Amino acid sequence: HIIQDSTPREAYGMPRSPAAASLTGPVNFIVGVVSRVNGRRLSVESSSGTIEANWASEAELPGERTRVVVAARPEWMSADHKAAFSPSITGQVTQVSYVGVRSYVHFRTNGDNLTAECSDPTTARPGATITVTVDPALALAYPVREEGEA
Repeated sequence: HIIQDSTPREAYGMPRSPAAASLTGPVNFIVGVVSRVNGRRLSVESSSGTIEANWASEAELPGERTRVVVAARPEWMSADHKAAFSPSITGQVTQVSYVGVRSYVHFRTNGDNLTAECSDPTTARPGATITVTVDPALALAYPVREEGEA
């Protein structure tokens, strides 16, 4: 069964579903409730904080108070001192990992274990509090599938 028929770059950068996103590389999934709709841009309130994301589904645009899932790849999230975007998510660092020239901060928020790219990993030590921002131009929102849905 084909999940998405596109180029690898399209499948990675604009997956058509959470399943396609998870098959093409590391991704954070954050479930929340829509608090504001502005065109295809959504403000999503989650237990981790507020996230701005683009509606990426072919399904009808959700209204306020609709549950959605936001997909954000680690490189779409910034774990640096100066917040690149707002709003932000705050969490506690659980681990720092190095993959080639990239550094990743693994952190826990209110119920979510997330990973973000970090340009200066020396500031992120396990146990430290970190503020992370999500690039609203890249984050993608999808409908939440309820149990039993196909």
